[in-house]
Amino acid sequence: VSVDESQSGIPTSVALHQNYPNPFNPSTTIKYQLPEKSHVTLKVFDVLGRRVNVIASGMLRAGVSELAWNGKREDGGRAVGGVYFLKLEAAGVRRTARVVLLQP
Repeated sequence: VSVDESQSGIPTSVALHQNYPNPFNPSTTIKYQLPEKSHVTLKVFDVLGRRVNVIASGMLRAGVSELAWNGKREDGGRAVGGVYFLKLEAAGVRRTARVVLLQP
């Protein structure tokens, strides 16, 4: 995965990289990049478009960073195995990635 960076080492665009491992169980790492400090939301949706969890919501720093999803729903219960979508919104940009949670 390449990272689009300026001379200063700060990314020049918003990006959501593929999570790893994928498929995963019990947790996965999500790498993203921001060109400037921004209000970010990173949410997980099921294939029917229902929100499963909010991984991040708030001001996050510029640069390349990582977050983790532990495969749980907002209510703390374990999400069922299957396909999910990550949706990153930052600086007026939306990015999505497909993730697969394996059954325990």
